[in-house]
Amino acid sequence: MSRLLRAAAAYFGLVFGAGFVLGAIRVPLLVPKLGVRTAELIEMPVMCGVIFFAARWVVRHFVLCSLGSRITVGLVAFGLLVAAELGLAFAMQGLDPVAYVGSRDPVSGTAYALAILLFAFLPSLLGPANERSSALSAAGLRGWSIWRLLHHSQLRLLLALSSAFLRRSCSWRHWLHGGV
Repeated sequence: MSRLLRAAAAYFGLVFGAGFVLGAIRVPLLVPKLGVRTAELIEMPVMCGVIFFAARWVVRHFVLCSLGSRITVGLVAFGLLVAAELGLAFAMQGLDPVAYVGSRDPVSGTAYALAILLFAFLPSLLGPANERSSALSAAGLRGWSIWRLLHHSQLRLLLALSSAFLRRSCSWRHWLHGGV
């Protein structure tokens, strides 16, 4: 198996495995108390963090230096994730792809769609250190710590946006009145 396929399989495996474990916790513990929408939206920032760290690990571990290789890994892993998701929906619930997409909650389903797009393209945004430092030097910026700070800022921004989305789309008043 080529290095890119191994990287894509590892990226898919890390994120899908974490999602499977979190889903096994979410469904029996959170869904009965909070509902499907709220439980999925609570899980979403955690999964975005998992996606970020898995993408960063795969790019570094497999030394994905070129942008083309990182795009390939992200898109192949995305294909694996969609195939696994649709396969499980059919195997466990008997849903075809159209029925599965139609069965998703509009709010948490939209958040999920955005998260899997993040999953697909995040490896392409996380280049190796030598590529980043040469780009910073070309831009006249010195020091790897600036880039590291930027990455941590991006993660904080992602988590803040996820939290804001959760607060905005699911108010307590809406939950208490059994809103859709």
